Amino acid sequence: MFVNTKAIAIRRCPLHKLFVVILEDHPKTLWVPLFVRESDARLLDALLRRKATGKAVALKRVLHKLGAEILHVTLHSIRRRPFLAKIRTRRGDRVKDIVENYVDAIALAIQANVPIRIAEEFMFEVPGDSGSDDSNERSIAAGSVIQMKIRQRLLSGVEKLEQELQQVIEREDFEQAEIIRQELDLLRTKSR
Repeated sequence: MFVNTKAIAIRRCPLHKLFVVILEDHPKTLWVPLFVRESDARLLDALLRRKATGKAVALKRVLHKLGAEILHVTLHSIRRRPFLAKIRTRRGDRVKDIVENYVDAIALAIQANVPIRIAEEFMFEVPGDSGSDDSNERSIAAGSVIQMKIRQRLLSGVEKLEQELQQVIEREDFEQAEIIRQELDLLRTKSR
């Protein structure tokens, strides 16, 4: 099941010193943090502050000139690279999906003011008072639990990769085993 969300804030993750886009659903009960590069964080922050900039604006103009409207953006997989999103558009009676980098798709969703759909399994419960309308205050509270939640997800990812590594070694696919070992090293470093 997919949940409609909106980008509400950009924060810096206290654990990794990386930037995180915080997406929140409409009743403000669920949220998800997505890591982005600093340059992407600047673009998304500018769009959240309603300053037009970047490739997303160009794509929105092209779609508008073609007579297409943007219906929503869907993030399907945020656990494995490449992180892609589908931008659903409509032109007359025809509906078409455009696959795009997830940061550009989020930027377009912000610019077009359309929902960002994400699988409910990736969402967390919003901490604190869910009745509050102060999304900035709530995003700061959400940011304080990012460290714990990300660590839990990283550790569960390590366990899954260790199982996958064992299976790959049993199949004697040593090239894939080396790739998985490198991913495990990276995850173990991040989870400390």
